[in-house]
Amino acid sequence: TETSRSADARIAERAGAGSSVALIVPTLLKNMIGAGIFSLPVGLRHASPIPGLIVLGTIGVLSASSYWMIGYCCISCSVKSFRDLWNIVLGPKSAWIIDVTIFLNGWITLIWYIILIGDFTTKSFEGLLGA
Repeated sequence: TETSRSADARIAERAGAGSSVALIVPTLLKNMIGAGIFSLPVGLRHASPIPGLIVLGTIGVLSASSYWMIGYCCISCSVKSFRDLWNIVLGPKSAWIIDVTIFLNGWITLIWYIILIGDFTTKSFEGLLGA
């Protein structure tokens, strides 16, 4: 139809204006490693080491697999963003769902980082200052 062709044309036009792989990969790695460094000690504190490491490895494999699948689908559909991939697979009428999901994911992650940083800095200052 005409509307799907125009949507495809808009997606193709925007596909050229994106970030490079050399910029995206280190950014994603930095975010994943940073989240792991903050949450790993607390998670393993409440679990025994062996089951905790098994769960950690399983979550790591699932996370890496999902990143790979999204990247593979983006390459297969010749798009540069998750939103454009969503438009192609599920249609532009439901694109607001992925926008809201990405916004909430970023917002909730920000809140958790603030909580973790506050918790760690409080404990660090207690240890450093002897309070």
